[in-house]
Parts: sequence; C-alpha cells; structure tokens
Amino acid sequence: MNPGERAAGLLTIARNILSENEIGADDDLAERGVTSLAMIRILAEAARTLHLDIDPRELDGTVTVRNLADIGRETP
Repeated sequence: MNPGERAAGLLTIARNILSENEIGADDDLAERGVTSLAMIRILAEAARTLHLDIDPRELDGTVTVRNLADIGRETP
C-alpha cells in the first residue's frame, strides 16, 4: 500500500471515529479536537483494518492523517 492509499484509509477511519466528514488529510488533528482516547481508537482501527503500525511519537511536528500515514509501517 502506498502512502496515498494509507492516508485515504486513515482519513476514512478518522472521519468515522470523530463523526466529522470535513476533516482533511492535512488538518492538524489537535486543532480538530482529537483527544488522546480518539487517537488511540484511530491507531487501533488502522492496525486492525489497514494492518498499519503507527507510533505517533515518531512525528516531528503536527499530527495529521497524512503524517501518520507517512510513518505507518505495514504489518503482516
């Protein structure tokens, strides 16, 4: 899966968990009101459905869907 496909999948997950269809791939999730619990849910769903291992501590800056997709590693 390429980074664009990962970002699209993560965006769908984030929109579903947050019940917010207006979130974009480059939106700062903290500014959009994402709580730590919501972030855990997003990462868990990404692991379950997209087989992505994402450690947000690896980010150097703003937490966006695209940045999460860029650091995500595919798992078997």
